Amino acid sequence: MADTQSQSQRAFLHALAKKRTDAESTDFTIVCDGKELKIHKVILSLHSNYFDRLFKSDYKEATQNSINLIDDPHPAVSCMIQYFYHFSYKPEPGTYLEPPPSIGSSTQADNASGLPLPSLVQVHAWIYTLAEKYDIPGLKPLAQANFTDTAHNMLRWKSFDSPQPAQMQAFYDVIPYIYSNTAPNEMGLRQSIVEVWAGARRFVHQSVDKKKWQELVERFPELGADMIAGLVDDINMGCEDYDAVDYCGKVGDDDDGNADFTSYGGWGREEQEDDRDDGRVVDLLR
Repeated sequence: MADTQSQSQRAFLHALAKKRTDAESTDFTIVCDGKELKIHKVILSLHSNYFDRLFKSDYKEATQNSINLIDDPHPAVSCMIQYFYHFSYKPEPGTYLEPPPSIGSSTQADNASGLPLPSLVQVHAWIYTLAEKYDIPGLKPLAQANFTDTAHNMLRWKSFDSPQPAQMQAFYDVIPYIYSNTAPNEMGLRQSIVEVWAGARRFVHQSVDKKKWQELVERFPELGADMIAGLVDDINMGCEDYDAVDYCGKVGDDDDGNADFTSYGGWGREEQEDDRDDGRVVDLLR
């Protein structure tokens, strides 16, 4: 019985995937960046609560069977539609910057419109916010997982190989977008930023100027709060995750039984006093 059901499911998913290229049976058009993307309304409404509500309304998009997503990037919209038919997505080659440029090479590549290509982590971040915007529950966790995996690989998480400056810059550049386009209580990609940063923090000073990180934290105080919370969680876990040898050290107890952080990654009491007096969150993140 189970095998029969699995075969039926595979057959259905195969037929669904084939429908993506069946333009004759489509009944709705998504316009993005001047390009038309054909889709089936029933598939769109099953995945997206936003579009399901739209199709039941009297808005012109529902009656004209077309919508123009003028504020959404085409690479992300294309991946969103790909997900609707395959339950997965893969950005098309030429729509993002890959492979990352080598040291000393240009960090810019242009698309057909002459605009700089986004990094792959930026595309995944776009897709995540599209899933939030159009209420697509299944796409959000997939986009977050892809973002996290891509960022880990890009920054060589838990590796002794230093990431290229362009890779660190791409990670740095996506942070303002995430903190500007997600709600404070929507951890998702924010949690991914904390997790990835924790694994690559020893390389930060090699690629991005300390002043730039300070300016970023001052611009987005929630970023500093999230990173401090992540650091505290890591300490409470006994420094078992990430690069414990790099910044954990051995934490002992003082005479009163309280935690003694004097050997915490070489961060002695004098340094603690300096950081408190300086009052800059960014120093705790380095």
